[in-house]
Amino acid sequence: PGLHPPAPARQIRALRRNMRIITLGFSIALLVTVAWLENIEITKDAGTEIRARRYYVVDSHGTDRALLGINDDGSSGLSLLDKHEQILAAIGSDPNGTSVLSMYDSRGKMRTMMGVGPTGTMLSMHGAAGVSRASLEVQNDGVPLLHMKDSDGHPRAQLMADDMGTPSLTYFSNNRKILLNLWAHDDAPYGLQLWSTRNDPGVSLVLESDGRPVLSLAGAELSSRIWAGIDENGRPSMAMVGKGRPVWSAP
Repeated sequence: PGLHPPAPARQIRALRRNMRIITLGFSIALLVTVAWLENIEITKDAGTEIRARRYYVVDSHGTDRALLGINDDGSSGLSLLDKHEQILAAIGSDPNGTSVLSMYDSRGKMRTMMGVGPTGTMLSMHGAAGVSRASLEVQNDGVPLLHMKDSDGHPRAQLMADDMGTPSLTYFSNNRKILLNLWAHDDAPYGLQLWSTRNDPGVSLVLESDGRPVLSLAGAELSSRIWAGIDENGRPSMAMVGKGRPVWSAP
């Protein structure tokens, strides 16, 4: 009585909806690997037009320094190479509407990638091993996400603001399960969640808009089992729920 469960449901739905971790579907292979074309057919139209599937630009030593071409799958790209024919920069697109600009170091490892795809835009920064360690995304619904990643490129921390403007900070395990989530609404409860191995929030500590704290211990399927907090009259309260029904409360 007088004690209300925390209301993180909207935040949980937004978090899960926006856990599309770096899934813009950019094809790095499009920019890095370009097969040599055995037979290039070139046609000329009145001396003003040249058509071909692949063009190579070479320096005075005959070394390939740039390549413009289209692959059998319909993807196209422009690659710039150094004097050792090592890729330095590339821009490309695929038939699905994804376009990518990437830059590489002297060892041919990708260090920066910018892209626009069907789900939004992304900037990815890579370490010396060529693995993405940080990325910034803006999805088509306007939701911005910042990801910090481990040495395998798996997201371990995410900072975002959902479509309602609610900021949140989320930590992930090495198998991409949520461990901890911290959020804050402008005019609603804000708090902290600890997530279970089932990828559900097992413990929630929420401060209501009037400053009252509420602690919730949840069971499976987000079903709160124990609530403890301060009611509207300033009294400590506790409630237990079983199978969706209150079974005990105090006072």
